[in-house]
Amino acid sequence: MRKASPIALACAAAWTGWCSSSFGSIAYLQNFSAASGQVNLSTVNWQAYYGSATTVATLAAPGNGSGSTPNAMISGGTSAPTPGANVNATAAVTSTTNGFVPLLSNDGADQFVAYTTEYNIDGTLVNDFSWYSGSMDSGDQQSVIVQIGGNWYASTSPVTPVNPVSAGGSFGATATKSTLTFSTAAANWDTLNFTAGSDLTLGSVLSSPLPSGSITGFGLYVQIANHGGGERSYFDTFEVDSVPEPAAAGFLCVGGLAALARRRRRSETWV
Repeated sequence: MRKASPIALACAAAWTGWCSSSFGSIAYLQNFSAASGQVNLSTVNWQAYYGSATTVATLAAPGNGSGSTPNAMISGGTSAPTPGANVNATAAVTSTTNGFVPLLSNDGADQFVAYTTEYNIDGTLVNDFSWYSGSMDSGDQQSVIVQIGGNWYASTSPVTPVNPVSAGGSFGATATKSTLTFSTAAANWDTLNFTAGSDLTLGSVLSSPLPSGSITGFGLYVQIANHGGGERSYFDTFEVDSVPEPAAAGFLCVGGLAALARRRRRSETWV
């Protein structure tokens, strides 16, 4: 797949009834393709930083996690040494590309933010975020993050990835899809204190709704539980779905009623 691999697709939902249909579409899709292991996330215009309340946010580089420095990368191809052979986790994406993202922490004290700022998205048009996840150990959490007005926010309802997932093959076989329906309600978001070179911490729940404006960045905040070393958390196939377009839905609704009226007229003609 080409650089960044975002796929803008036409509306794909099926019409389920007169005037009640929803025709949403995929606004963004990244399935982290790589021909071999340990590929830098920057090749698809993503970045990953690690840090904590006592460790400043530092750009994570590819690596096998054997040292004390946390690592993040795209692991792709059967030759990938960490975490091993891998597959595209979702059958919903008709793609033959392989690859997913492992986040590796040797001491469990580090948290990660993995994100892209390549595209701006109108928040009023976002319906949901989804991704596939898995972890080596229990206790890990993954939350959606968004950047608005230069500030970061993390969803208050984190996902606990399926575990144990110790290698790429098991990720492909057992990773589960999570979906977060987007809402600007204050209770759904925490502040996220993330600036390169400063401590990385999760703040408090918002007292007012998310600010209006474009979403200028999005991705995941991953909290890795400490199990004594060698912790790993994975994700793949990050997707942003847009809300149905009112104009299109209205057009289809009117068209449907017109078709129904024509059918009725034909019936009346043949009676």
